[in-house]
Amino acid sequence: AAASGSRFLGALMAVGAVAYATGAMHLDGTADVADALGSRKPAEQARAIMKQSDIGPMGVASLLVVLLLEVASLGVAPPGTWPVLMALGMAAGRVPLAATLPGRGEEPAPGTLSSLVAGKVGAAGLWISRGAVLAAGGALTWWLLGWPVAACWSGVVAVAWLLAACWQRHLLRRLGRLN
Repeated sequence: AAASGSRFLGALMAVGAVAYATGAMHLDGTADVADALGSRKPAEQARAIMKQSDIGPMGVASLLVVLLLEVASLGVAPPGTWPVLMALGMAAGRVPLAATLPGRGEEPAPGTLSSLVAGKVGAAGLWISRGAVLAAGGALTWWLLGWPVAACWSGVVAVAWLLAACWQRHLLRRLGRLN
């Protein structure tokens, strides 16, 4: 990608590499949730849809949107900052939120991410991990891109966490529990 000079190709390869390295679990989960919600079926049937190995039209559409947003976001990032920005994005998107799965009063489904992390981190650990991500992310973006970008990044991450908590609450109400 660097040899071709194409930022789009570089962003596409970076997003593909992360999907490959993580086993695309986050993409599979995105498609499963979209298919379940798009079915408009009761919670139990929607959860059964999430466990099916196939992907429906809502899952395909959601994956296209997610992947295009990821590639477009990286495509406008300054060259040379991609590895750090991707690492920060993954930390901001996964580390602090994983500790909240499953929701309060829920039993995790065996063999799921919830069963791996459920009850392992209390409220203090959750806030410590969020603080660490904000501090490290703010420091790295300040160093790479300056304080205005660092402030913006920190604000965006805080808002994203708030929106993710709202989305998780909605999913718990709609689906009864999270897988």
